[in-house]
Amino acid sequence: MQSAILSRTPLDVTVTYHYSHGLYSVWPKVYFQDTEGRIRTVDGNAGGASTIAVDKANLNNSFAAISWGGPETGIPQEERLYYMSEDGAIYEQCWNSSRGWYPGELNGQFRAASYSQLAAVTYGYSGNQLHHIQIYFQEPYMNKISEIYKNGNNPWVAGVSHPAGIQGSSIAAHTSPGGTSVWYQQPNTYFVQYAFESGKPWHQKSFASSLKHDPGASIEASNAHRIFTVTNNNKLAVTNFNTQTGYWSPTTEIIPQIPLSAVAAIGHPRPHDSKFTEVVYCQKKGGEITRVRFAPDGTQDESQLPVTL
Repeated sequence: MQSAILSRTPLDVTVTYHYSHGLYSVWPKVYFQDTEGRIRTVDGNAGGASTIAVDKANLNNSFAAISWGGPETGIPQEERLYYMSEDGAIYEQCWNSSRGWYPGELNGQFRAASYSQLAAVTYGYSGNQLHHIQIYFQEPYMNKISEIYKNGNNPWVAGVSHPAGIQGSSIAAHTSPGGTSVWYQQPNTYFVQYAFESGKPWHQKSFASSLKHDPGASIEASNAHRIFTVTNNNKLAVTNFNTQTGYWSPTTEIIPQIPLSAVAAIGHPRPHDSKFTEVVYCQKKGGEITRVRFAPDGTQDESQLPVTL
């Protein structure tokens, strides 16, 4: 039986870009899972043939992807993919143009709950030659949202733990020069944000959605000020932070979704061939991936991403 895109597939997206003669070229890469458990990647602009990054992973459990380098930075492009075995052990796959996909240093030393979701962020230092990587997951038994991190060439170590989330909570994370934020769903089904900001230890922030969400609803951050969720009306929704008022605006529903389906979102520079600066990948129907692009003027564009397995 031929494999297909998994319904309620986990999703993630990375992006590389190149700046030349005053113009940007942008290349998103979408990660998804097929019905055989393989984690695949596909061109986030045009779709087409998908490639296999992991032969077998736990079905419907989250994975997380990050990237750095590429033409814009002057250093080779690197990709990292984090996923779990059936017992919650966390593994790493690495990619670069010279080696393709190969196993990383994270090979089961840390264990999440078997129902955990994953999120990952990275930032560079020392002229972008070294990278700090943080992974967030849900602990077994206590359901705390915990961190492991790797600083440059140092080994992976355990980091901070946040108060318990609802079992199987979606987790979103974003990092910028101002700090790192993590969002997840509390046992009362309300989402919460914790942030580590310049000169401040981890603390709870003011994020709140004005709409209701089912237990296990997806959450994703395209940046620190735009948060996407799937509401209990089975709609993709966005909550924006108003930098003028200092408050989160009311949540707005956008398009229908499969119940409890995943969302992947990322912002990027405006490319030379379109006005869109943000892209979201989600599932309106089983066996498909929907792409929704957003422009700074508020316009949006929706299409199905063609994928060949």
